[in-house]
Amino acid sequence: MREFLEREGTLEQNQRSSWQRLEDCGTSMKKLQTAIMASYGGNIESEPDELFKILLVDGCFLLELLMRLRYNSSSSYSNDPVLGNEEKLVSILNDITMLENQIPFIVLKKLYRKVFPHPDGSDIENDHRAAKIVQEAFHYPV
Repeated sequence: MREFLEREGTLEQNQRSSWQRLEDCGTSMKKLQTAIMASYGGNIESEPDELFKILLVDGCFLLELLMRLRYNSSSSYSNDPVLGNEEKLVSILNDITMLENQIPFIVLKKLYRKVFPHPDGSDIENDHRAAKIVQEAFHYPV
């Protein structure tokens, strides 16, 4: 999570500390409560604050992993405990594709936008940068 929140962005994006980015992400998760609960059919056994913490940690981890997969070269992440170990990577990719482990995509979009606000201020519906990361990480055709 730390690596994702500390990633370099534009000059404007880099003016915010990782702590500020984390606070922005947490606030955004709470604002998405209705959409998040609807994504799970409204059938959540944990408290909303606990769910937001889980989604925040898991969402940041997933975005960082996808960004690393997107830019992975043999030397870039050779010391990475996940990308440097094919067995671990396959296990994690299998785990994140399980239906019951899905994170609502709106969460990933919102987290990405909070850490890297869109330079032209476009609204979230027209911001496809998180989808592009997924597409490129898994080498999906355009």
